[in-house]
Amino acid sequence: MEENLVPAVDRTARILLAFKSGKEELGVTELSKALGINKSTVHKIMLTLCHHGFLERSESSKRYRLGHALFDLGNVMLDGIDLRAIARPYLKSLVTATGQTVLLGILDGDRVIIVDREESPEPMKVTSPIGYRIPACAGSFGMVLLSEDDVDRLFGPAGLPSFTSKSITNLDAYKRELARAHQQGYAVDDEEYLAGVRAVSAPVVGHGRTVIAAVTVVGFAAKLPDDRVPFIIQQTVRACAQISLRMGGNPGT
Repeated sequence: MEENLVPAVDRTARILLAFKSGKEELGVTELSKALGINKSTVHKIMLTLCHHGFLERSESSKRYRLGHALFDLGNVMLDGIDLRAIARPYLKSLVTATGQTVLLGILDGDRVIIVDREESPEPMKVTSPIGYRIPACAGSFGMVLLSEDDVDRLFGPAGLPSFTSKSITNLDAYKRELARAHQQGYAVDDEEYLAGVRAVSAPVVGHGRTVIAAVTVVGFAAKLPDDRVPFIIQQTVRACAQISLRMGGNPGT
């Protein structure tokens, strides 16, 4: 309730929130006018915020911008977010919608680690144990987790291995598929890692649109025919977008 607000803290918060306007730098005079706060008071608060690293003063423009302390606090908040706990309800919803097993994976060097899963209710299903490590260049997982630099660094010297007759082993061809996956926001594995198994993967992004994980819907090719793949893609991309928002990312920008 407003009557319980501490005036000095309220003014400080309003000054910091003023930077949500999108302007990189703000001056004392314009903040005083915009917020209806005495110019001297604004100046003193901003000096105090500078002292603690919440604002920085530009020597050239004599105006103020957000400081490193806010970034540090934001990182602390993001580090405390539990990816598995946030993703779990969306993994369950994906299984309900698709009927197939759903995996959550993160990139670790040249491998993708399965950090969580929700299994298909079908008696015959494709699955993977939590903690299992999949080669990053295998199937659709790596297509949404790897960057082109990762591919050069991890697989350039040795080349890409072949898992099935459909595996992409040419480095340039793999990079083209990688670029397409990044552009469209998902990747499809058409029996490239395991014969008779298809999968759809989409990325989970965090702050700054950094890819932090991927969600994969996987099943037997007979359960994922061509006419069903667009629906699987739509559901997977939607789930990843929702997880991303909860993780502090904005997949739409």
